[in-house]
Amino acid sequence: MFGKIKRNKERLDSVALNDAAYNYYTSQLEMIAISLFEWKGLPTTVDTLYLEKALFYKYKVAFFVDDVVGLLSLPFISGGGFSVYGYPSERNIYSSYNTYKSKRDKYDSVICYDNVLNTTTMDITAYYANRLWDADRTIDVNISNQKTPSLLVADKSTRQSVLNAYQQRQGNKPAIAVNKKFDPNSIRQFETMPPFVAKDIYDVRTSIWNDAMTALGVPNVNVNKKERLIKDEVQRGSGGSIVSRYPRLAPRQKAAKEISEMFKNYLDEEVTVGYREELLDVFSENVSRETFSEIDDNNEGSDAAMGGEE
Repeated sequence: MFGKIKRNKERLDSVALNDAAYNYYTSQLEMIAISLFEWKGLPTTVDTLYLEKALFYKYKVAFFVDDVVGLLSLPFISGGGFSVYGYPSERNIYSSYNTYKSKRDKYDSVICYDNVLNTTTMDITAYYANRLWDADRTIDVNISNQKTPSLLVADKSTRQSVLNAYQQRQGNKPAIAVNKKFDPNSIRQFETMPPFVAKDIYDVRTSIWNDAMTALGVPNVNVNKKERLIKDEVQRGSGGSIVSRYPRLAPRQKAAKEISEMFKNYLDEEVTVGYREELLDVFSENVSRETFSEIDDNNEGSDAAMGGEE
């Protein structure tokens, strides 16, 4: 009875650790994804943190003017059919925290989506969180297995004595006391000899984390080396993250332009949005901030040469 309870507890402990690892990485990636963008020019009536949360979890919001509050940004449910380009003709706006509701259309509201596919980015963060927790728990199991490399075989009469001795060994006791009838020859020992691969898996986990950052558009150096990186290596490593920014940045910039035009009477300046400048600080400490500033300048020059829109 008690043995079954202990086995169930061990299983529950394992499940709890799995859940904790997954929830940890899910929270980390979601917080990063929500914190990436900085809006400028919006009035204080628009809570930009709530705006980014709504875009991440609901994938779409509508900007509109409330007669009492002023300019607001809230999630909505599409209604009334769609235009030839797939935009809803009616926007049934609501708040997730109270009973506020409002119905708007394309003439008095602006839609903003989280990405160019008009979907949520949660699928990306969940995908990488699942890979990260799996690698993390694999590291834990491999380290734990280093403590118990031996497989002991005993008959029924000596099984409990073997278990007691093994538990004392796990407790790091310098000496183990046994009954005088204890026959050590009745026990067979097999060395499982699990290889220690935690360091290798740690490198894999680091690569997965860097891949996640790249997918979210966060600059990172996706290499495992301690030497100072040269500029060409940094440029190659950061190229993927720069490209990955645009699928989420483009719909926000489109919305910012339309907001500035439709609601100019409620704004003190033009609305703009971009990635936070602080993202430069997440780069490897072995690469100077000036190096990345040069990279950004080169990228802006390339965009200008291609005639890209602002």
